[in-house]
Amino acid sequence: MAAGPVLELGCGTGRLTRPLASLGFDVVGIDNDPAMLEWSAPRVTLVEADMRDFDLSARFALVTIPYNSLQLLPDEADQRRCFEAINHHLDPGGLLGLEVTDFLVTATAPVAPTEPLASAEGVTLYGALDASPPDRMTWYQRRYVFDDGTPDVRDTVALRDVDEHDLETLAAGVGFDVVEAERTGRRLSWVAQKPSGSVADR
Repeated sequence: MAAGPVLELGCGTGRLTRPLASLGFDVVGIDNDPAMLEWSAPRVTLVEADMRDFDLSARFALVTIPYNSLQLLPDEADQRRCFEAINHHLDPGGLLGLEVTDFLVTATAPVAPTEPLASAEGVTLYGALDASPPDRMTWYQRRYVFDDGTPDVRDTVALRDVDEHDLETLAAGVGFDVVEAERTGRRLSWVAQKPSGSVADR
């Protein structure tokens, strides 16, 4: 792993942020939803910001976009803006690591399947996918059921398909070199590096 501070885009409630900090890394977590940032942890700085447009006046050895968060951006232009912002914040020789998932191969399921996807702390998650391959879009419909009788909460998350070619194009646009692309089932883990000879742009 890269030595130095870490920037996590789409940090949410800290599922990855906290373990990184516990390993001794100073981590800055960005999320555009203030409700997701109502927590704290040692060595963690939380910032409410959009991953397409942020300015932290800092540089990082590692930038990460975990859990398909890049796919939340609605189109290629937004993804390019995200990579440009990353380029401004990544040290020469620094790494960008992310993962994306091919949701388009998953058959559409009922909105409320009988088998839960996950359960923790008194909340059970049910979910279903509805996809439009021509539009390269998937809609993830979620339903949260609470053990204490709180009314169910439902929402829908739109996810844009991102494949290895898309990532190569995004990397080339900011001069990054792809150093790893590993597919496990439908999930692609991908790493790119900013060349060490890059001229500082800040």
